[in-house]
Amino acid sequence: MVVSESSPLEASPEERGAYSRAKLQAEALVRAAVAEKRLDAVILRPGHIWTEQRPLLLPAVGMRAGCLLLMLGDPNLFLPLVHVDDVVSALLLAREADVAPGTVFHLVDDDPIAREELARLYRAAREPDLRIVQVPIRVATMTAGLLGGVTRALGRPLGPSPHRLRAGVVSLRFDCTRAFQELGWRPAVKSRTALLALLDRRAGPGRIT
Repeated sequence: MVVSESSPLEASPEERGAYSRAKLQAEALVRAAVAEKRLDAVILRPGHIWTEQRPLLLPAVGMRAGCLLLMLGDPNLFLPLVHVDDVVSALLLAREADVAPGTVFHLVDDDPIAREELARLYRAAREPDLRIVQVPIRVATMTAGLLGGVTRALGRPLGPSPHRLRAGVVSLRFDCTRAFQELGWRPAVKSRTALLALLDRRAGPGRIT
């Protein structure tokens, strides 16, 4: 699915968690200030921001549990990554660009890497004892539903909702044409290429159970 800046926003933010709710509320505040107070601001929507100095196995890759990495759903799902330097570049460009207040821009680079490939490279280079376990999304959502039901009944809701798990493994491609054309933004860091250089490019195929 191709997602543009005009695509519908999350319809059930309460099921996605506090982070998604906060992002939507922040956008709403900026939009209101632009419309009502003529705030000269634009909205940038970066993908998963990564940097060499932070953990590379983002939650979008899998859920860590000690030496286990639980990968929910399709392991070949591409990650919508963008390097922190390219986000900073977009911020600087947006500051100087002659664009309409309230304009929204997607920021995702055009060299994606699959979750499975990143996990395999990471394991070979840094954690050879890491065990990558693929969990079908149906099993994950059923488990989350049961856990949520029990913990809600006890008055202490725990764990992600089934909706959040399903939404996190949807295959999406982000259209960044507007950022290219109106900001003149081009990602300088090619994520897959940079990660291959950072990690062990000689890593074998490995095995996912």
